[in-house]
Amino acid sequence: MNGLTQVRTGLIGSVDDIEKLASAKKATVLVLSDIHCDDFGLLLEIMKQFGADSDALVYCGDGIRDFARLFLEASSDEKIRATIPPVVAFARGNGDYNEYLGGSVRFDVPDAITFKAAGRTIFATHGHLFGVDFGTDHICSVASASKASLVFYGHTHCPYKKMQDNVVVLNPGSVTRPRNGSCPSFAVVTYPGVSEKFEISFFGIKHIPFGHYQFSLISI
Repeated sequence: MNGLTQVRTGLIGSVDDIEKLASAKKATVLVLSDIHCDDFGLLLEIMKQFGADSDALVYCGDGIRDFARLFLEASSDEKIRATIPPVVAFARGNGDYNEYLGGSVRFDVPDAITFKAAGRTIFATHGHLFGVDFGTDHICSVASASKASLVFYGHTHCPYKKMQDNVVVLNPGSVTRPRNGSCPSFAVVTYPGVSEKFEISFFGIKHIPFGHYQFSLISI
């Protein structure tokens, strides 16, 4: 269970769990972006259905205030805390602050973060500082310098995946504000260690009556 403590690298989780994730034989990573503080109930439902079964959560920015609220509620509610993966990584969006304080919760939000999961290096950022509105060449070159195998970003609000220069580049789309005809979405990435096989699943979000949600696989 995540202790909701931020370590020096910017990750949220215990040193032991971070080290276990780095050397694990496989990893399942839940990737979200661009909630924009529009639907806290939706965030809770995503965490309930996908967070508990994930080894790590990456949030690519814009709406991090909702995670501050999530952590604050999790600090006194073990059922909510149990939905949060052992390791959490944030990247600051252009609509976020670089620090969040409130009650027992305090954490800093870097512009980009790099960490290892199952032997692979993951580079995560929001994307506005890397010109993702005009393509992914710059963000890939920066990630390659960090020897990253996976790049996660947000900002465009459009789901996207591509293998570029031997790097998996992925945008999970926006949880609440999709663009260009896409639906609200997020992604789950699973891979077995350092093999080349990546399983990338995008999930569309549908609101159904009485405040409930339906998640279904979509093609990108």
